[in-house]
Amino acid sequence: LYVSQNLFRVNGARAILHAFVAPVMIKVQIHRQPGQTAGLTLDNHLKILGVTPASVMDSWNSDNPADEVMTGDFVVRVNDKTDPAELAEALNSETDLEVVFHRPGAEMKFLDVSDNRIGLAGVTELRDEIGR
Repeated sequence: LYVSQNLFRVNGARAILHAFVAPVMIKVQIHRQPGQTAGLTLDNHLKILGVTPASVMDSWNSDNPADEVMTGDFVVRVNDKTDPAELAEALNSETDLEVVFHRPGAEMKFLDVSDNRIGLAGVTELRDEIGR
């Protein structure tokens, strides 16, 4: 994240930093018709590899662009199920679905704070806060 030539102070940079480092949970409620899939391609760890175009999930994404479910998100709960085998089964068998997705933090590699009013002490504080 490059925030050069701004007047950020430590708290301003902290807010931006946490937006990129913190994980996000997204709750989705969808209804699929019997025989229709939710439209998610998952790996063995329930990580989303893709969203099928024109699927129930794709339609939900179009209606909710701020909370779009995307490649790299993980399915962590389907209705009341949290066991991985039960999650996959519920996605394929139940028609009314409340799905919770986990999006890991953006795993920002660096924060460039040149020409800002953060100072060395502020940079050190921010680095310590995210463990880098």
